[in-house]
Amino acid sequence: MKPPKNALILAALTLALPCSASANEPNTSSTAPAEKTPDASAKPGSTSATDSTSSSTNGKDAPAAAVPPAQPQQSTPAPEVSGVTLGLEERFRFEGYNNVDFNRAKPDRLNLIRMRTRPYADVNFNDYLEGYVRLGWEGLKRMDDPAYPLSPAGSEQASPYMAGEMWFSSAYIKVKKFPGLENLSLQVGRFDMVKGEGWLFNDPSGVDGSRDGYTNGFDLAYTAGKSKMEFIGIYDPRYDEFFPTLNPTPIVDPTNPANNGTIKGVVLSEAEVGKQLQEWDQTALGVYYTNRERRYTDVDSYAFFNRSYGDIRKPASYLYLPDRSFGLFGGRIVQRLKQIPGLSLTGEFAYEAGTESSMHSRSANFDMRAWAGFGYAKKSFRVKFSPYVTAGFWALSGQNPNSRTVGNFDAMFNRTFNTQLSGDAPSWSEFFAYSYGYEEGTFYWTNLKMAQVESGFSPDKRVTLVAGYAHLDSMEPFAVNPFHAAGSVAPAAAPAGVFASGLGRGQLAKVKAIYKISPHVSGYINLEKFFPGDFYVPQNSGYWFRADITYKFKGFLPFQHKESGQ
Repeated sequence: MKPPKNALILAALTLALPCSASANEPNTSSTAPAEKTPDASAKPGSTSATDSTSSSTNGKDAPAAAVPPAQPQQSTPAPEVSGVTLGLEERFRFEGYNNVDFNRAKPDRLNLIRMRTRPYADVNFNDYLEGYVRLGWEGLKRMDDPAYPLSPAGSEQASPYMAGEMWFSSAYIKVKKFPGLENLSLQVGRFDMVKGEGWLFNDPSGVDGSRDGYTNGFDLAYTAGKSKMEFIGIYDPRYDEFFPTLNPTPIVDPTNPANNGTIKGVVLSEAEVGKQLQEWDQTALGVYYTNRERRYTDVDSYAFFNRSYGDIRKPASYLYLPDRSFGLFGGRIVQRLKQIPGLSLTGEFAYEAGTESSMHSRSANFDMRAWAGFGYAKKSFRVKFSPYVTAGFWALSGQNPNSRTVGNFDAMFNRTFNTQLSGDAPSWSEFFAYSYGYEEGTFYWTNLKMAQVESGFSPDKRVTLVAGYAHLDSMEPFAVNPFHAAGSVAPAAAPAGVFASGLGRGQLAKVKAIYKISPHVSGYINLEKFFPGDFYVPQNSGYWFRADITYKFKGFLPFQHKESGQ
């Protein structure tokens, strides 16, 4: 299958291309969105990503300051301070939505309170070794939920408060350098992995929502100057198989439908106690290259082999996806224009090719050919209030209803709403992502054309106000996976009255206020309004909102060493 014209244009724009990985974050293998990025200064003796990659004026090295002979300049960096950083992140959210299915006749209004606590310990043993552990706990209460009967007073439909389970949010060992091989590092365990703005590498677990977004795997990295080559292995199962959980969520809770650990429509014999993370098991092996040698240009490229298998949903369901194996090849480029200060161009493109199993010895397997890419421009103005504006276009291939080749793009390790709150990149949508649950999976981005513009400014150094508009279409009208097509292995159709034959997904308006009261307290308020188009049968508009406040605290305790002779 030849990529359509839109794909060729995006590929030409991005030519060589995803993302920087920061070695300075205690709980992540790369640069993360503002919400997930801890302060790089938390670790004594570390160098920030900016310090390690910045260039001097006019792209030339600045002359070194004169050093008195009695105090010669050190040729090697000072050793890191050994010790432990103890920290705590407390997040409170009030959020809700209505008409996520675009059907006013089916009540689905929901408000809920979510409280998440994540304590952590970051142990810096020496210049070579680091260990990190972070626990997670989230409790919630659902209100205005039609799944519950009215209260005795007839005033509220709400769940009881659910304490939720406690899990290991992160746990890894990192060899920062090897004796005699100081350019080589290795991180093994559970950690956050975000690349670029998280387009493909962000949060692989869609079923647990925004509870957490870790990855299980290893990252073997070789750094040369301002370039890095990473060899990455990933294994993300349907349920947590590596660490114990406290107060695990039951598979099904008949008295509390919101407390079910497993999604509906699954093969119950395969369900497990605990919060389900995604619909299938996923493994991947690949390389990721980052280049920051040029002052005005950032170039990243990557290649991964991915295997997704064991979908827990019933094969007779139109949502079920057979086992698949495919290669992903892509890259990303960021170009800052020297001639126009404050203007940058960003592009990324990826292509997938592989095979989807027919799950039947008498049926041929299905070819898989899919692509996706985006490009946007951002202009920051160096005037009062620091305004900025971004505009761009995103495209993800879809399933041709008349083709036996799998065409829906697989977003790999991004099963989240791809929202950036820092202004570094335009956000997508959280509300619209819920609608993908009716297509192939929760937060499973695919079959999309989106043009959007976003602008923001900071009337105060502690507050940034942002507004955006997006027009969304599909590449193809809705179609089931070829495994479920008429006359195929397991014919199945989506429920009547959900999808129409059009290409117009709809229009999205969004506003948000981002605030930072102090280095310890920050958050945001976000509101989205979506107007569905002729891709759907019901076309009632819906809304989504969230108010978030997060408190972060950390302190460093150095290891005590007695001097010899004392």
